[in-house]
Amino acid sequence: MKRKIYIPQLAEIEFDFMQMKPESFRIIDGEMKLTFELKCNDPKYKGHNLTLGINFNFHENAIDERFPNYRYTELESLYSIELFDFNIEYQFSDFVNSKILQIAKAVMPRQYTEMQTIKTYSL
Repeated sequence: MKRKIYIPQLAEIEFDFMQMKPESFRIIDGEMKLTFELKCNDPKYKGHNLTLGINFNFHENAIDERFPNYRYTELESLYSIELFDFNIEYQFSDFVNSKILQIAKAVMPRQYTEMQTIKTYSL
């Protein structure tokens, strides 16, 4: 999914959201967010270091019904999209936000963590 984003100092630049990559966990507004990065691949703007930070709310104990003893991190909603080094935040329509969330869920690898079970015995 390609979207043109207006950057006042430069121009309207197209980003391909299918190229998002999970990057790291960051504290934003006092809360932990999962950040994906998206770099501009337009050769005309390669020297400008144009990188979008796409921040998601997440749930780290999501349950997969097929594996009830394991948990994984699941994206819940899109929190914000910011252009690094330019201090600009972008807002899109709900439809575009849901498409970005759908793409991010598809490209994020699922890593399962086994949950410890505590056994209690009675006498």
